[in-house]
Amino acid sequence: MTKKEFDEFKFFLKKSNYNLDFINKIIAHLNLIPFQKEINLDIYSLEADTRTKIISAIKHIDWENLLHYKRISYNRNNSKDKFIFSIDSVPKFKNAPF
Repeated sequence: MTKKEFDEFKFFLKKSNYNLDFINKIIAHLNLIPFQKEINLDIYSLEADTRTKIISAIKHIDWENLLHYKRISYNRNNSKDKFIFSIDSVPKFKNAPF
């Protein structure tokens, strides 16, 4: 993601309502993040209300299992002011004949 695309994404977050388009844009963004990457929301430089919206969306996406072959792991010390999560792969199991 280029700096311009990242800035456009942050502008979208700030100006958008919390709705299905908002959720879908965050899913698309999270699918661009490589596995094993830790993300601190501080890099997004969001205002308090926008930060609350994105945290809520990220938690909803994780619960609904909407990321394709990815899962989100949260830092156990997360708060609204310090929110860190990691992108990991979803384990895939094959049926083995016995």
